[in-house]
Amino acid sequence: MAHMHKTLPGKTLPSNGFVTDPVCGMTIDPADAAGSENYHGTTFHFCSSHCETKFRKNPEQFAKEPDTHDVSDAKHTEQGYSDQPHKHVDVPNKAEIASGTTIYTCPMHPEIEQDHPGDCPICGMSLEPKTATAVDEDNSELIDMTRRLWIGGLLTLPVFVLAMLHLFPIATLQTIGDSHLSRWIQFALTTPVVFWAAAPFFRRGWRSLVSRNLNMFTLISIGVGAAYVFSVIALFVPTLFPHAMQHGGDSVPAAKLVPETTGLARGDGLQAKVTMRDPKEGSRVVSFQLQQDDQQPVHDLEPYLGAMGHLVVVSAIGKDYVHAHPLTESSADGKVEFEVHFPRLGIYKLWGQFQRSGRVYTLPIVLDIGENPKVNQ
Repeated sequence: MAHMHKTLPGKTLPSNGFVTDPVCGMTIDPADAAGSENYHGTTFHFCSSHCETKFRKNPEQFAKEPDTHDVSDAKHTEQGYSDQPHKHVDVPNKAEIASGTTIYTCPMHPEIEQDHPGDCPICGMSLEPKTATAVDEDNSELIDMTRRLWIGGLLTLPVFVLAMLHLFPIATLQTIGDSHLSRWIQFALTTPVVFWAAAPFFRRGWRSLVSRNLNMFTLISIGVGAAYVFSVIALFVPTLFPHAMQHGGDSVPAAKLVPETTGLARGDGLQAKVTMRDPKEGSRVVSFQLQQDDQQPVHDLEPYLGAMGHLVVVSAIGKDYVHAHPLTESSADGKVEFEVHFPRLGIYKLWGQFQRSGRVYTLPIVLDIGENPKVNQ
């Protein structure tokens, strides 16, 4: 419904039958009014049902303070709406702004209302002003969270790098990543991120538990808190965890594997002479020369699962696993070669599997994969 302004701020109403909406100050034709209300013998007309509802909630305020509507008229005039058809836009009256009674509500739960900023007790989101005002918006939360984001990100970056060093195929970097110093640095940098940068999340998560309104902040605070506590216990008291969960670093010794210096893999009445060479950077060819226990060559190898053999490789610290297929397509002399990419330098245990006369033989061997192969020929 379109309305016409017939008044300017400070002017009296013309005697042409038009009246003023007591809530927003619009000049309207009573015949076009969206509603009316009789209060103490006086009939008030409204431009919209919203203004009528607002009047009914506090009729005394609007019936006694007609001058407060100049704010709305001035606002409309400044925006170029005077004497032009327009749609109604709710603007807080002067008394509401001056008294500081701005109502804050939750965008997700509009039933939540209060007269001061805060967090929604249901979902934890920040409350927003229910009515737009000409007052500058309060961006203190945005400024605070931005500061926490940048500082927390700068502290987290070196933690991420240190945690990923073990993936680099460089022995020095792997040693640094698995060291006591690395773990203490990660602890020192992570602690302020958890207790300071993430403090608003923990605060809202705690409120959700107290009020029993579980939300996303509940999930975040429990997940982050549990991960931090678990890591701290593992750092200070690693022996509380089962041995199977302990690996790497100096504080938790890995299973002791002794490299085989003779280069012989033995098992199930069969043995193999194992040698290595470097055909290209990043990988090595591991050769199994199969022999019987009396050192007689093997001539009756059969394909096993579609190949002349299979090789499983596991690092001593339990972090790396490799399954290699043979380069050899057929073998009349019992020699089978595998190309293996070892993720890092160190000690590995290898299991070679081969088939003869329908029987599968497993030959284990421990090798030290250093800068230069320890087993070489």
